[in-house]
Amino acid sequence: MFPIILGLSCIKSIGPFLRHHVLESISIAEFLFVTSVLIMLISFMYAYVHRRESFSKLFRLSHTQYSAIVVISTATILSGFAIVKLEEMGILSSIFVLRAASSIFAILVGVFIFEETLTMYQSVGIILALLSAAFLIQQE
Repeated sequence: MFPIILGLSCIKSIGPFLRHHVLESISIAEFLFVTSVLIMLISFMYAYVHRRESFSKLFRLSHTQYSAIVVISTATILSGFAIVKLEEMGILSSIFVLRAASSIFAILVGVFIFEETLTMYQSVGIILALLSAAFLIQQE
């Protein structure tokens, strides 16, 4: 499992460079629209090929669940705009700080809201993420 996670992390790390290349021809809004449509199409194709997914549950959600989906989608779009703007300004290291912060917040939400136990690997991960973010901020 570790080689898969490492490989995906390496592939994802070239994203800012590819995004910079694409954004020479189209605007940020167009880029986010195209990526969102592609993610949706790939998700539906995956669900269709594996036939394990049922979309009928989507129509039985409560109003608060639909509201939560809208809030999450809006936050995703706004963070996408923010990340691309940071890349345009040349603040590439801040993107890595944001990714470290999001991982730390995900663990903290799990611990404090969902009352999960904090494992040793998560503790070491938080410490390493904080150290790497500190080194990146200090280097600028």
